[in-house]
Amino acid sequence: MKKILLVALLATFGASAHAAPVSESGTGAYVGVGVGLSYHDTGFDNVSGDTGYKFFGGYMFTRNLGAEVGYAHTQASGTVYACEGGCYGVNLKTTVDTYYGALVAVIPLGDNFALSAKVGLASNSAKADASLYGYGASASESKSGGMYGLGARYKFTPNFAIGAEYEGYASDTALGSVNVQYAF
Repeated sequence: MKKILLVALLATFGASAHAAPVSESGTGAYVGVGVGLSYHDTGFDNVSGDTGYKFFGGYMFTRNLGAEVGYAHTQASGTVYACEGGCYGVNLKTTVDTYYGALVAVIPLGDNFALSAKVGLASNSAKADASLYGYGASASESKSGGMYGLGARYKFTPNFAIGAEYEGYASDTALGSVNVQYAF
């Protein structure tokens, strides 16, 4: 799955490298980067999301419909307390690397502002590290499933936009981010 998404991303960039600038119709290729707060459903109340980031690229076939591929890195950390024969705290850190592909629907609200929604497939590779009194353990898991996203963006120029987005990946990982996007 990762190789397929990587090939699709490279094909998108390769096909758009010699494309003309985006027309006023809103079609063409784009790339972007985002940073924000991540969420993982670890099953522990005091393990909270940390900073996450993503890289993405896509192509708008029409002003309202496009396709996007991307990579997101999310993490969460905290201390889990247990009291059996004494109380102790286990430090827990989880990281998830996600590759996704999605269809994107855009609803323009005027010339510069737009709402967006996306739906697609995601592949997660998760790793959890736990430590207690100098001893450690780790586990990893891969999971594939659906992904979704909702967002809004404002175009400052025909090529440059800033937006906010919430994406959920394979049911137990999410990223709320502020994005910078450049259209070719």
